[in-house]
Amino acid sequence: MKIEEVYETAYQLLISENVDVVVRDAYLRYGDEASRIVEEAKKLVDRLLSEYGSREDVINFIIMNFGSSIVDLITSRFPNFENVIPIVKYFNKNAHRPSPYQEVLCVVKVLELDLDIDSLIKIGVLMHVDENSLVVPHYLSTYDECSVDIENILDLVSQDYAKLSIIESIVENVKPSREMFQILYGIDIESPELYEVSRVMTYCEYTSSPILNPCIDTHELRRILHEFKQARARRLFRIIEPGMGHVKYSKKIGALVSFIMLGPGEHGILMFMPWIVPSRRVEKYYASSPRLIITSIPFRREFAEYFHNVLEDTKTFKNTAFIFIQEGVCYLVSPSRRSRTLDSLLDIIYRANLEVLEF
Repeated sequence: MKIEEVYETAYQLLISENVDVVVRDAYLRYGDEASRIVEEAKKLVDRLLSEYGSREDVINFIIMNFGSSIVDLITSRFPNFENVIPIVKYFNKNAHRPSPYQEVLCVVKVLELDLDIDSLIKIGVLMHVDENSLVVPHYLSTYDECSVDIENILDLVSQDYAKLSIIESIVENVKPSREMFQILYGIDIESPELYEVSRVMTYCEYTSSPILNPCIDTHELRRILHEFKQARARRLFRIIEPGMGHVKYSKKIGALVSFIMLGPGEHGILMFMPWIVPSRRVEKYYASSPRLIITSIPFRREFAEYFHNVLEDTKTFKNTAFIFIQEGVCYLVSPSRRSRTLDSLLDIIYRANLEVLEF
């Protein structure tokens, strides 16, 4: 029996609401020595509480004086400790909130760890605080440096526009229109499969929400995602070649925007969006101006029906046309009654050497 094992168990006794779960974890960690270590830990807790007065003070005492020794013990149990650092990162990001067993399973899944929960408890990376909740001990909190090759991951889903739309909605903190998303992509926005992106995120049915890889810096993901999208948008721009005009990329709506002067007092807007996050941001962006939304999303006839039955009668889309471009073919969905300015804007599409099919 090592003194670090006694302090490790004492720490769990102090943070746990159930002695039975501490005993079960101890048997995973120490085997036949478990009952002896638990008894010694109980005595240690009683002595320290009488000396320091509060659980909080005793916990801080253990972390400050024995935390590094316990960490050394953990790394001796599992030399590949860097593989489990993402678990520490996850709990750090969540302010060390105890997490349900089912949620931690989802974290293990998105990290693609070759370990189960019992193995992580045996190592000492996870501890039960009650029958169904787990936490990473606080003395591990400084060990959370990890990263993910985001660019490589985005390449893997580069043609899955529905998943790219979901990722963008998460990093931009916008809620897509469920109905329009379904019509555009042919999949319900709450389908768990949408949130299955290797090493990026998974869907946790227990929490009814996606679990992001904790090693991903969301600010970095946002930056790289928009760089990736802007490069794709410029490909669309080169296909259309709208000519002179002010061009800028808007992270707010995820589009390369071209402002076109059509004549005195007349202007139009081309929005190049390889994939669309159908949100209020997009809907309201220069909605009073004639707009072309140009995308690489595969065309679906259901969208044309939805546009003519619903969208073109709304104030925000009555002067907007959608252009779906695939392999030299342009699928055009536009209002039944078009303004002269929108017609002038559409002339740019007809001059782009594409086969135009109107719906």
